[in-house]
Amino acid sequence: MHANPDPQTVWSQPSLGITNVSGLGTATLVVTVNGTLGAADVLRARIGAGLTDLSNNGFAPTEFWFGGTGNDTIALDNYGSDLPIEVRGQGGSDTLVGSFQNDRLTDGGGIDTLSGGGGADAIILVENGSSRPYSRDTVHIGLFESRTGGGLADAIVGQTGVAGTGFDVSSGTLANHDVLSLTSEIIAADVTGGNATDSGAVAQHDITNGIVTFKDTGGATLAINQANSGNAITYLSGALTAGQTAAFAYDSDSNGSADSLLLFQHNGGFAPHTLVRLGGLQGATLGTTAANGVVLLEDTTAPEPTQFALTSNGIAFDFAENAFVPLAAAIDMSKNGVTPMAITGVTGSGTAHVEVQTDQTLAATDWVFLQYTGSTTVDSLRDTAGNLLLGDDPALYGGSAEGSSGNNSIDISGLSALVEYDVNGYAGNDTLVGSGGNDFITGGSGADRMTGGAGIDQFQFDQGDSTPVAVNLGGDATLNTGDTFAFTGGADVITDLATGDSVSFQTLQSGYMGSLPTNGLAANQAFFAVRGPTTARTPSRWTRPPAPTH
Repeated sequence: MHANPDPQTVWSQPSLGITNVSGLGTATLVVTVNGTLGAADVLRARIGAGLTDLSNNGFAPTEFWFGGTGNDTIALDNYGSDLPIEVRGQGGSDTLVGSFQNDRLTDGGGIDTLSGGGGADAIILVENGSSRPYSRDTVHIGLFESRTGGGLADAIVGQTGVAGTGFDVSSGTLANHDVLSLTSEIIAADVTGGNATDSGAVAQHDITNGIVTFKDTGGATLAINQANSGNAITYLSGALTAGQTAAFAYDSDSNGSADSLLLFQHNGGFAPHTLVRLGGLQGATLGTTAANGVVLLEDTTAPEPTQFALTSNGIAFDFAENAFVPLAAAIDMSKNGVTPMAITGVTGSGTAHVEVQTDQTLAATDWVFLQYTGSTTVDSLRDTAGNLLLGDDPALYGGSAEGSSGNNSIDISGLSALVEYDVNGYAGNDTLVGSGGNDFITGGSGADRMTGGAGIDQFQFDQGDSTPVAVNLGGDATLNTGDTFAFTGGADVITDLATGDSVSFQTLQSGYMGSLPTNGLAANQAFFAVRGPTTARTPSRWTRPPAPTH
């Protein structure tokens, strides 16, 4: 156990020792430690299988983060553990932020803000109006944090077996109703007899106050459960547009009765859509004003680009919602890092796809260095709700180098080593050289050569970026000495991976990094990590060397 640990340095914090345990054999254990804990303290405890019930069943190993009775902030967004994580706010008005894992967050009493972060999180709201009075809790779901596909959706539920808990839409005081904070608060408009691309039996839809009723080709209403929820989600992906939100009744245990709402938000064409299960809600609608039986939506999030590309004379952005880009936007650009680019026009402002024109012409082999410093309503990007996208602090972030579709040669080694940069190659066989500081480098598709330079650099590879790979495991179809991986056109090469540098692999779906390849052309549905020597002159073929001897 650790008291008030910093999630970044938790292992270096002094631990607390157990001095006494009382209540053994009962439903309540009291653990006494050799330290003093107050209302504002946070306790981290790891519990293993050594804790058992009277039948000797072991407790599932779990890492707990407990808040005190005061106002606590437990933020684990840059933290990971080898155990499942459970965060409990207890009393007070708490801010709880989960990790990238599948976490459990429990609010306790008070006006709380909860965000599960990445992974499929369970957010448990335990206020019941009696032992824990209702107060307004806000659950925040950001882009990529609760996703369609791959079992990555969050669930907002109540305490098992305790009436009145869960997402509050019906308590006596409207000001205490809970809030669901999303990327957009735009609710899909009412429609009767809507028609999008069929998915399974789902062929038509109606929408009333944000609630979707699905129908088959004959107009019969369809109940949505585990078996056909994927069809409903796929259908909505075609029926709605970027930033629109809708929900539908869902039978989560397929027992014939709807027990939840599944909320869907369309995030455009370049980010996974948002999906959240609201357990126990039946007959509720969506709204932006508190009312009985209304899931209250809120948007306090600035519009973030989900896709970026160079055009023939400027840049194009895609967003998960409609975004407004003023002509006076504080976007400083230079062609190939040298020639200034003045903004001459903006098209698509107020939509999810915006293009910025400049006074320069760009070829496929050109790249653009840009820095965004928006700080006011005049020079900042904003969304429909008026949230401003503020620029990064120039003292911390120096900007980004953005390649095009050709073979780009990007070299920012001459820039300041005191700030961080992004370097993105996109398509083509690119040569990317980072700064003397900390860089985030993505080669994109093609066979790229990446040099981080000094500093702590991170190299990211996205699923599907590799050139085609032919695998030859030999007649035994087993990875062993002499097997080969041939990369058509060459493979990505990191020239100077050093202590502190890291490599990350981004997949479209979970579970795509766990299987060995088979003989033949490898599909882009898995990453497969191999280790061994290669040469800079022949990076198109890798042969598994003999296992080292010790």
